[in-house]
Amino acid sequence: MMDSWNVVVEQNNTTPSLSINSGDIERTQLIVSNDKHSINHRSLDDDGGDIIEDKPPEALCKHQKLVLICLCMMTTCLTSCYSILTPFFPGEAQLKGLNEFQIGIVFTVYQFIIFISSPIFGSIISHIGVKFMYLSGCFTCIVCTFLFGTLFYCPDGIIFFVMCLLVRTLEALGASAFFTSSYAIVGWIFPDRVSTVFGYLELFNGLGLLLGPLIGGALFDAGGFPVPFITLASIMALIALINLKYFPKLTDQVKRTTSNFFKLLIYPQIIWCAVLISVGAAALNFYEPTLQPFLDEFNLNHLEVGASLSGISLLYGVMAPFFGIFATLGHKERIIMILTSLFPMSFSFVIVGPAPFFNVRPQLWISLLGLFLFGISIAPMVIPQFELTLRMLYAVGYPDNLQTSGLVSGFFNSFFSLGAAVGPLIAGYLAGILGFEWSFFACGCFLFSMFPLSILFLLLYKPARSLDSGMPVY
Repeated sequence: MMDSWNVVVEQNNTTPSLSINSGDIERTQLIVSNDKHSINHRSLDDDGGDIIEDKPPEALCKHQKLVLICLCMMTTCLTSCYSILTPFFPGEAQLKGLNEFQIGIVFTVYQFIIFISSPIFGSIISHIGVKFMYLSGCFTCIVCTFLFGTLFYCPDGIIFFVMCLLVRTLEALGASAFFTSSYAIVGWIFPDRVSTVFGYLELFNGLGLLLGPLIGGALFDAGGFPVPFITLASIMALIALINLKYFPKLTDQVKRTTSNFFKLLIYPQIIWCAVLISVGAAALNFYEPTLQPFLDEFNLNHLEVGASLSGISLLYGVMAPFFGIFATLGHKERIIMILTSLFPMSFSFVIVGPAPFFNVRPQLWISLLGLFLFGISIAPMVIPQFELTLRMLYAVGYPDNLQTSGLVSGFFNSFFSLGAAVGPLIAGYLAGILGFEWSFFACGCFLFSMFPLSILFLLLYKPARSLDSGMPVY
C-alpha cells in the first residue's frame, strides 16, 4: 500500500513554493527564484523499505544548469589549491628548516580540519544560508592561497612551520565550508539525479587534482615559490566573482531546527555508510607516501612518476560521471555497485607489488595495470555513497530539505576526510614494517574482507522503524 500525498502549491508575485505532506512528514521542494522546478514525488512502501521514485528525471532547468557550471568551476579551483604545492613544497620546506615529520603535519592538518569542521558546517547550513557558506568558503580559500605564497618570506624554522599550519588550517576551513555547501546544494537542487551530478563534480575534482601539480610545478620553475599561489588565487577570484553575480538565490521555506550530527550514528545503516566512505577514501590515498619510492626502482623520471600518480585521479574523475548515472537507477543498484567494486579494488592492490607469494619480480607493466584497475574501480565505490546516505535518512523520516542535505553533506565530507588522512598514515606504517609488496597485499585483503562483512550486515540486519514516524529504514 502506497502512502497518499497531498500536494499544495502556493504562489506569490515572485516565487512559487511547493509543500508535499504525508502524515506527520512535511517535505519542502526546492524554491529557485523566478523559475519553475519540477515536482519530484517520493514515497515509501509499507513493507519496504526503499524509496520509490515515481518518474524518471526530467531535463535540467536553466537555474540548475547555471548552478552546476558554477559548482564545477569552483570545485576545480579548490582541489587545485590543495594539490598545487605537492611538487615543490617539500623541498622548499626543508630549505626553510622543516623536517619530514613537520612537512607531513602541514599536509595532514588539511584533511584533519575538514574532518572536524564539516559536521559543524553541515548542522548550521540552513541557519546561515547555503549561498553565504558557499561564497564565504570560496573567498576564504582565495585569501589563504595568496597568503601561502607569501610565507616564503617568513623567518626559517619554527615561525615558518607555525605560519604554514595557521594558513593551511584557515584554508581547510574555507574548503570545508565550500564542499559541505556544494554537496548540500547537489542533494537539494538535484533531488532526482544526485549521484549523476555528484559524479560530474568528482570529474572536476579529479581534474583539479591533476592540474594542480602540473600548474604548480611549471609556475614554480618559471617564477619561484610565490608565483603558483598568487596566480591561482587571481584565477579563483575571477571565478568567484562570476559565481557571486550569476549564482541564483536559493531559499528553503522550512522551520529551522538544530540538527545533531551524532544522532545519525544511531542507525546501523548510517554507520555502515560511514565505514565504507572512510575505507574508500583511505584506499584512494593509500598510494601517496609509498608509490613514488617504489616506482623509482624502474628508473622513471619525475614526469613519468607524476603521470603515474595523477593517472589514478584522472581515471577516477573520468569514470565518476558514468557510474553516477548508473547509481540513479535505484537503491539496489547503488548497493550492488559498492559491493562489486571491492573485488577489482582488492585485486589491484595485490598485483601492484605484486604480492611476494606470486614469485614474480616487480615489473612496470604489472604495476601500471594494477593502478589502472584501481583507478576505474574506486569510482563505483565512492560515487553512490552520498545519495545512499541521503536516501536512507529520507526513509528514516528526515524531511527532504536543505537542512537534511547539509547534514548528509557534512557527514560525507567528514568521514571522507577521515579516510583521506588515515590512509597515508597506515600505508607509511605498514610499508615500514612489512615492505611495499606485503603492505599493499594487506590492504587488498582488508578491502576483500569488506565484502563478506557487508553481506553479513545486510543479511542479519532487519529494518527498524523510526521512533518518530514509524517508517521502515529501507
